[in-house]
Amino acid sequence: MTVISRLIEIPWFGYLSQLHAALSDTGYTKILAISASVLLVCKVVYALYFSPLRSVPGPLLARLTKKRAEVFGGMGRQALKAREESERYGDIYMYKPNAVSISNIADIRTIFGSHAFRKGDFYKGLDFFGSETIVSARNPQVASMKRRQIGPYFNQTYLGKMEGTTTRFEIVAIKGKWDRLINGSSSGVVEINYCCLREQSDWCSECIIIKAM
Repeated sequence: MTVISRLIEIPWFGYLSQLHAALSDTGYTKILAISASVLLVCKVVYALYFSPLRSVPGPLLARLTKKRAEVFGGMGRQALKAREESERYGDIYMYKPNAVSISNIADIRTIFGSHAFRKGDFYKGLDFFGSETIVSARNPQVASMKRRQIGPYFNQTYLGKMEGTTTRFEIVAIKGKWDRLINGSSSGVVEINYCCLREQSDWCSECIIIKAM
């Protein structure tokens, strides 16, 4: 007796055959449409009635898919959209499934000052050669150690002493570069690339941190 013959004798094989015939009669396109509709209804019901974040205000689409946030990020409109939606929904609102946007500085201090709030995998992109930094630390023990190491250099007293250095390595440094570009231009006019300005600012910030420590 062949393997196929043995399978045919098993009762569930007949049930599968009947199911296949029913699906063929109904049409696979219609089955897919019904399945997608059921899935969408389930996601909406979960988001509105069962999600732990159901009481947080925000747009319905943000509760259903993260693609909305990815589109805003790809368009470079995250900050602008966050400002618009915080005015509409409040300081804390749904940004994407299982994620909220927080706009109030007091709430942000509470979060970053507590080990109860862990950073998501999004911050892996800010690791330094695979090691967690004070910005990207997701492990509470690592975050606490980093704060103890660098915290003293960012209190108000120490920063007051470093104000001259801060000015010299940021504002004055960028202004000096622009002055050199202007002086070297025959027309006295230069083009400033503000995308590169962000990189210059980051570089200056690194210089300030190094000098402060």
